[in-house]
Amino acid sequence: MGKKKKRRGRPRIDPDRRRVPQSFAATSDEIARWALAAEREGLSLSAWLRKVAEAAARKRKRR
Repeated sequence: MGKKKKRRGRPRIDPDRRRVPQSFAATSDEIARWALAAEREGLSLSAWLRKVAEAAARKRKRR
C-alpha cells in the first residue's frame, strides 16, 4: 500500500460548526471587557466574539 497523499488547500469546515477559535486563553477581566463591549453593541458575547474574529480574519487576509 502506498503512502496516503496529503490533501492540498484549506480543509473545508461547515459554517454551522464555525465557532470562536480556541487558540487563545482569555483572562476573566478580558472577558468582562468583551462582555461590556458586546452589550454596548447589543450583541451576545459569543456573537460579538465571532464578529471580531471574522474581522480579524479579514484583516489577516488583506495583508
